[in-house]
Amino acid sequence: MVAVVLVSLGIVAVFGGIAAMNRAEARARDADLLQSLAQQKMNEMGAVTDPRTAETSGDFGDRGYPDVTWSLEVQPSGAQDVDTVTITATRGPVSEALTSLLCVPPDTANGAAGGTGQ
Repeated sequence: MVAVVLVSLGIVAVFGGIAAMNRAEARARDADLLQSLAQQKMNEMGAVTDPRTAETSGDFGDRGYPDVTWSLEVQPSGAQDVDTVTITATRGPVSEALTSLLCVPPDTANGAAGGTGQ
């Protein structure tokens, strides 16, 4: 009888460990997907003339992931003609953010020319 109880406890522990590994693997897979999609969107931002005028949110339906959304945040970096760009990809309660520095053109519309003019 004691042996049956010990074997049963061992089996329950093994199945619990397998379930925990499966959940961890699913979280890692989701994080990897979100980082990959955020990187793709960041690469697109590098091709945009001015990320400050780009769309600030959307989804990845064009890539087959309509349940994954993205958002863009652009902040001044403190360096001339360089902004800090953060892309956040979200699926349900899980989010992954990617931050990078992007060169932006000087704002000539407001009379601010890049450089010192010398």
